[in-house]
Amino acid sequence: MNVKVHEKGQLSIRVDNRVSVSDEVIKAAKKALRAGWARLVPDVKAEVELIFTNAEEIKSLNAESRGKDAVTDVLSFPELDLTPGTSPAEVATPADYWKGKLFLGSIVICDSKAREQAEEYGHSEEREFAFLSVHSLLHLLGWDHERNAEEEKEQFELQEKILISAGFKRSASDKPSARTEKEVHFDTVCGNIAIVGRPNSGKSTLLNRLIGEKVSIVTPKPQTTRTRITGVLTRDKAQFIFLDTPGLHQPSSRLGDMMVKSVFTASDDADAAVLVAEADKRPGKPERQLAERLLSMGIPVIVALNKTDKVKKDAILDIIARYADLGAFAAIIPISARTGDGCDTLLAEIAKLLPESEFVYPEDALTDLPEKFLAAEMVREKLMMKLEKEIPHGITCETERFQIREDGMIEIDVLVICEKPNHKSIVIGHQGSLLKAAGSEARVEIEKLLDAKVFLKLWVKVKSDWKNSPTFLAELAKSEGTFNV
Repeated sequence: MNVKVHEKGQLSIRVDNRVSVSDEVIKAAKKALRAGWARLVPDVKAEVELIFTNAEEIKSLNAESRGKDAVTDVLSFPELDLTPGTSPAEVATPADYWKGKLFLGSIVICDSKAREQAEEYGHSEEREFAFLSVHSLLHLLGWDHERNAEEEKEQFELQEKILISAGFKRSASDKPSARTEKEVHFDTVCGNIAIVGRPNSGKSTLLNRLIGEKVSIVTPKPQTTRTRITGVLTRDKAQFIFLDTPGLHQPSSRLGDMMVKSVFTASDDADAAVLVAEADKRPGKPERQLAERLLSMGIPVIVALNKTDKVKKDAILDIIARYADLGAFAAIIPISARTGDGCDTLLAEIAKLLPESEFVYPEDALTDLPEKFLAAEMVREKLMMKLEKEIPHGITCETERFQIREDGMIEIDVLVICEKPNHKSIVIGHQGSLLKAAGSEARVEIEKLLDAKVFLKLWVKVKSDWKNSPTFLAELAKSEGTFNV
């Protein structure tokens, strides 16, 4: 079956916090901006500057740029001359790009004015800063509510839809204001769900089970997942955007640091979280640490007690009781990711936690990961299954070439990188036997994934201590488009 891949652009946000606004406010602003970008310009990689400043500086900026002696809540400084609905990529020139990303412009928010307005309108500071961020993003993309009444109505309704999709729905305590036209309702729900847990708890197996296709590689070895993997499931009136993360562990390299960072980054972007734990083990330090962080952030958490097919029912009841004492979880659900038992119940409970929103992805999308990344991961999985001891964790795979021929066959060249010269001969095997076997098995899975014939070529290269090389890891992240470095 062909996995529906919906590759999306990314919005990088460069924050300049000149007045020490809180981390919660920054997170809210960034989340709202990314929700707006995903809705409006999903296929363009861009960067925006987000500045938090004081009343004196924004008054000075108003005088310089607009000739007004006033303290306003926000100012926008677009780099491109856009009109609503026009993609930035259509008007940008090569000079507008920096390191492959399009610089969109700057957003300047007055901290004191924003907090004053939050109190005036009766909602949280996070919602106010989120509103101002989305409002300014639309200005950068060509909207101007001062141009005419029709565009003003369109802009404010669009802002409200974006805020709802980002989880900033207006509450009953919000007071009417001139800038909010009306509350928008959807008959669908959609949101990000972080799948977190310790290594080898079954997170990737669960992701693959839930979406019905293999988008995350699985091996018995811990720390197989190194990046945040996105899986998408659309069922009836709910769209689940699952963020599979590396297992939380004590890092021993820069790569390990990046893996742990990606766990917490996924949590920051989540509307809900599923903490995957083993049904026969009491909560340990990783589970306690993850639960404490997620619950302190106000993120609803469901505990999925996995591998119930290997545990007696009486033992599961004791573990449920221990997790109930750990925190105020939205639900504690015994499941088996291997057999699928309990997974429908898990989905039903997750759906209750998602915000009203339009769907972010097409209904047939299963992931937003590039096909070339998925191909490299399939190769890495097969090698990890065949290699022993420390070698599996010392290799990575990168797709060097991905070309579709006129006859429909796809030619894929994957580079296997290992840390030590003596590992290279082991990875290759006697007369190339191990590499050939891994390649053959990977090719079968890649053909199933892409629903096409594949010509797969592998070769091995040594890159000493690559897991601690900032330059190499940055390049790897850039090529994969999965890590934030």
